[in-house]
Amino acid sequence: MQGTRVRVLGHGDWAYLRSVRLRALRDSPDSLFGNLAQERTWRPSQWRSLLTGSTWFAAFPLSVSRTRRPVGVVRSALELDPVHGPVSHLESMWVEPRYRRNGIASALTRSLVAHAAGQGIHRVTLWVLDGNDIARSAYLRLGFRPTGRVQPVLKRPGRTEEEMFLELPRGPDTTSCRHRTADCAVHRAVDAGTDIRSAREVDAPVILDA
Repeated sequence: MQGTRVRVLGHGDWAYLRSVRLRALRDSPDSLFGNLAQERTWRPSQWRSLLTGSTWFAAFPLSVSRTRRPVGVVRSALELDPVHGPVSHLESMWVEPRYRRNGIASALTRSLVAHAAGQGIHRVTLWVLDGNDIARSAYLRLGFRPTGRVQPVLKRPGRTEEEMFLELPRGPDTTSCRHRTADCAVHRAVDAGTDIRSAREVDAPVILDA
């Protein structure tokens, strides 16, 4: 894997989202909210509506980017927390099986974090299924920490999921990252090297890393 290009999907990129979303539901139906049989019948207008309601990021490995086939996806849903204000909730994370453990999930996460920071959001949250130690460890390395909240998973009786959060810096200085803390999240994202391009502004890329 030579690197990853992470792209913010725009309103006209519904076909990209449809492609990766249907593959994700086919591969991991119990881990993602959604219905494959139902979403397979959606019209373009329904996919555009999904893109309008939240921000989706798609990952393209540079080695196969000419195929224009995304191999990873994640969604940022904006939520209003009564204590923390606007929060970016990370969900629907999926990476195509043969591309896993190549840094794509980390690139997608960093892209989402950087995008949230650019929108003036100071907190990112997510839920991790119990027993998913690989994902939990990866999020810890990226600066996420447990909130202490645990809840049952409706689609998996007897299973629980744990909430994690990442607090983003409120000041402009993210250069003094001597420790792997949440305050260094944006700085680490930039240092990581993900090339993030907006689907609507391909010629004006936001430069980050993978």
